[in-house]
Amino acid sequence: MTLRVTRSPLFSVLFLFLLMPAKVGAQETLQPTKLDELFTHFVDNDKFMGTVAVSRAGRVIFQKQCGIHLPDASPEHGADEETQYRIGSITKIFTAAMIMQLVEEGKLSLDTKLSTFHPDVTNADAISIRQLLGHRSGIGSLTDDLTYDNWNTEKKSREQLIEIISRQPEKFEPGSKAEYSNSNYVLLGFIIESVTNSDYSQQLKSRICDRAGLSRTDYMTMADLGNNVAHSFSKSGEQWEPHSQTDPSIPHGAGAIMSTATDLTRFAEALFGGKLVSEASLQEMMPEGIGMGNGLFAFPFGAKRALGHSGGIDNFQSNLGYFPEEDVAVAIITNGIDYGLNDIMIGTLSIIFEEPYELPDFTEVEVSEEVIKRYFGVYSREDFPLKITITSADGRLVAQGTGQTALALSASSETEFRADVVGAVVIFSKSEPDSQFDTMVLQQGGANLEFRKE
Repeated sequence: MTLRVTRSPLFSVLFLFLLMPAKVGAQETLQPTKLDELFTHFVDNDKFMGTVAVSRAGRVIFQKQCGIHLPDASPEHGADEETQYRIGSITKIFTAAMIMQLVEEGKLSLDTKLSTFHPDVTNADAISIRQLLGHRSGIGSLTDDLTYDNWNTEKKSREQLIEIISRQPEKFEPGSKAEYSNSNYVLLGFIIESVTNSDYSQQLKSRICDRAGLSRTDYMTMADLGNNVAHSFSKSGEQWEPHSQTDPSIPHGAGAIMSTATDLTRFAEALFGGKLVSEASLQEMMPEGIGMGNGLFAFPFGAKRALGHSGGIDNFQSNLGYFPEEDVAVAIITNGIDYGLNDIMIGTLSIIFEEPYELPDFTEVEVSEEVIKRYFGVYSREDFPLKITITSADGRLVAQGTGQTALALSASSETEFRADVVGAVVIFSKSEPDSQFDTMVLQQGGANLEFRKE
């Protein structure tokens, strides 16, 4: 569930999940030693805390955990194999699978209308279970509520969340298009509870965890904090600071699950191995090509295709991908990151499938204030939704999209700067040899966009 992750749309609008190299070879040998070197490199450069797991044909080939799980950095608070992390919107796959189970049991239909359960929601008579699953309901996301930051750390009842969802502006007519909204899966979580007359957490255990053998996957409660359940952290200068904690009652079926990377790979294997839903139900969950389906997203790695989901809540980020043709599952969960998770996944998959890959260079050079000032200004281009303002703070160059959080940039040279947390590079130049610096090129995920100073 994307709940105010510390990532500016200034850069994130340029990709969805993973934009991969254009060509991928046929080699499929998993290389644990190289994977360990990759994550050790990120840890040594203070870029990553969290856990990663890779499995193939039902066997975990690589697993590693890094960093701490509580604000107190004492040794006993170091992450281990049992540490649980919030997985955000990967929860939606679990919710979709349980909905499909209820359909298979004849307790629900994909054509059942939302009004059967929540008639007060706008257009409830016209919105089906299938449209909720595929984000085709037109219901606005509760996380877009203008007052969200004032109440997201407080426990909310079902009635309170329904009221919040109901007051969101209608985005479009049900079924006319698709647009991602967390409200859809909060509602689906409530529907699971209504149909089964039990808590989501109980259904998660009996329908998913027990069947798939997941020992460290649970519906989180605030009472779990401190019991080897990770906090998330944001980078402040050179220090990691604890992030605020969204109350799990708010994301519910859209993002309240906590798990481990190893459990997530087991979940993927169980889902695609027929242990949780029928083949027909699994096909219903999948998109036809690349993009959004009914609980599952498809994204490319060159010629290969993975199915899964990404997640973000507070400063947790996660990604789960399963490659059916190769029978490979990859899960990464981070509770503190100062680099693009997208780029970490690209590095991970490049090593798994033996593609050329070089460890990123995090060397930073010093650039004088005099040099930095020549880049100050507002940059824009006609086909880009935001203007980008370049200023400085504490002697470092800063980029900020319209209405977005400012991002500090690290200097690779006097003209090239990096935003490691989103995997972006900014390069400044002159449009004419004798002019001032008036051109900025933004590189990210294969995109190469030129902006001009206004």
